[in-house]
Amino acid sequence: MFTPIDPTTWPRREHFHYYRNILPCGYSVTVQLDVTKFRAMCRNNGLKFYPSFIWCVSHNILAHPAFRMGVDGAGNPGYHDMLHPNYTVFHEDDHTFSDLWTAHDEDFAAFYQAFLADVAQYGGNHGIKARPGQPANFYCISCVPWLDFTGYASMAVGGQPNLFPVITYGKATEHDGRETLPFAVNISHAAADGWHTSQFLNDLQALLDTQQQADTSLAQALREAQIRRDHAQKYFEAVSQQSGGPYLPPEAEACRASLHQVEQEIAQLQGQLTALGDPVAVDAQLD
Repeated sequence: MFTPIDPTTWPRREHFHYYRNILPCGYSVTVQLDVTKFRAMCRNNGLKFYPSFIWCVSHNILAHPAFRMGVDGAGNPGYHDMLHPNYTVFHEDDHTFSDLWTAHDEDFAAFYQAFLADVAQYGGNHGIKARPGQPANFYCISCVPWLDFTGYASMAVGGQPNLFPVITYGKATEHDGRETLPFAVNISHAAADGWHTSQFLNDLQALLDTQQQADTSLAQALREAQIRRDHAQKYFEAVSQQSGGPYLPPEAEACRASLHQVEQEIAQLQGQLTALGDPVAVDAQLD
């Protein structure tokens, strides 16, 4: 949903007009994010970094209207209720990348599974757009995992700077027991001033710093479910190979149904573990 801004009560109406029409410009800010606790929690819970970190950024964007700004067909500014992440995948075979998108969901487990499914379905497609149907309310996020950079900027030559944020982060490195990574934000000055971007970055760091102790019973249940999944997977493979025909025997079909059920259980438990306490806590985990 897009909600227009009432210009008569908007304190930034002159700022928006100035940086949109008179002096169109954007800016870039690069900071070092401390991801020590975040990475540790991801490793402990067996979650991948990329989708978890993306969820974390998307969740933080919801709390900052300046990062959800857009314009309607007549050029009037307003706020989207949500931005969906448009992210990149790298192709090892030809060293190119493609971008695709996953609809943001405040339920971390739901987003995490949707992300993995989207990458599995579209991640092998080459070309700029790997998944069709990208919504209009999106933001860009990508990773340069080979480089620990100190500055990054993107420019829209001859056009308007993007109102939505363009985010790039880099290689995580360890110094004195702390893990950090470079995190760059590019955004139009018409959408956000230095104060808005500072608040966004400070809140993101606070989210990453929040460490919740996982409930031991949930953690134990997760470990047991993972063991059952591994056993079911091995049994399914063994029975399928023994059948030798195009059709699976009944015991293999039953095993496949059990495997699907335990996978859903694991996803639910991972979501519960990461959503303990304040939902901002560590609902995003990484690998």
